[in-house]
Amino acid sequence: MDEEHYLKRELYNLIQVDPAIFDFLQAGSLDGIFYWDVSKPEHEWLSPAFKSAFGYEDHEVPNTSAWWQENIFPEDLPVALDNFRKHCEDPDHPYDQTVRYRHRDGSTVWVRCRGLAIRDEEGNAIRLLGAHQNVTELMQVREELQLKNAQLEQYAYVASHDLRAPLRTIAGFVDVLALSLEERSLTEDEQQAMSEITGGVTRMNGLIAALLDYSRIGKNQKPPIPVPVADLVFAAKQALGSDLTESGVTVSESIPDEVTWLVDDVLMSAAIQNLIANSIKYRRPEVPLHISISAASSGDRGAELTVLDNGQGIDPTKLERATKMFQRLTVEGEGLGIGLANVKRSVEYSHGTLTIDSDGSTFTKVTIWIPSVER
Repeated sequence: MDEEHYLKRELYNLIQVDPAIFDFLQAGSLDGIFYWDVSKPEHEWLSPAFKSAFGYEDHEVPNTSAWWQENIFPEDLPVALDNFRKHCEDPDHPYDQTVRYRHRDGSTVWVRCRGLAIRDEEGNAIRLLGAHQNVTELMQVREELQLKNAQLEQYAYVASHDLRAPLRTIAGFVDVLALSLEERSLTEDEQQAMSEITGGVTRMNGLIAALLDYSRIGKNQKPPIPVPVADLVFAAKQALGSDLTESGVTVSESIPDEVTWLVDDVLMSAAIQNLIANSIKYRRPEVPLHISISAASSGDRGAELTVLDNGQGIDPTKLERATKMFQRLTVEGEGLGIGLANVKRSVEYSHGTLTIDSDGSTFTKVTIWIPSVER
């Protein structure tokens, strides 16, 4: 192991002998700290910066745990206390959450609160050292972005819905034109023109339907419920029906019964269905398609599902584009470039993450991770 840097050692020594160094660090880099006596939980020291973040002078707020528990949002208090309990029991469980407090002026203060348990020789937590970071501005920007996103979604829904009426009119006139031309022999160029017109109408209808489906994700979403991941996969396969049997695909599964997600079951079953359908659509004709579906739990943090196929793969340089709307990454097939975009959107509505890996020619691996606690 490399020798400890002399400046690090020097700084640690300064903190021990010069209180001004500690005061500068906590005032300049944090929005308050606290030090909690776990054995006497009513005793807690709250730094002046801690109190200032909520509009109070140091002398106006007592150094007790009762004060912050009375001023934190009631909905957020159980989250903080539960994480505190779990961190005390298990050092690997992080005490880290973003919570809301009431400011003196009535406004809301968003705080990222992190802590580290100080333990005795037996490993029992006896103190909790914590740090606050005011993230109110960040959360306000996030809320504004969510509002703008919702407005754009509504615009996309209305625009795509309103486009369907004129498209139906065009399709109707194309049908009338095709019937009137049945009695005469068309030249090769005329036949090509009619084929392109009808194909364009069909594709446009598909694009509008896809845009509507995309904008609907998350609308009227059901409250999340604990559901076995195996049940979601089963429902997805059932929905695919003959597509699975006719494609000749073999599917292997390794999904423990205890692995569950806290999700809208219909939404996430549709996402898994989309992944399997994508594998079928972009298989390699010369190789029998095999899809491997596995799941694993990461304890109380969440669970992940992985769908791995031996299909065409995705060019590694295009992986970031893969989840964007209408991004077709291959010239083969009849896809619209919406499958992975819909999956990502569904995963994000479930507060999860989506990762994709591929070598560009022989496999695609998609992993969905969903946290175990609703955020």
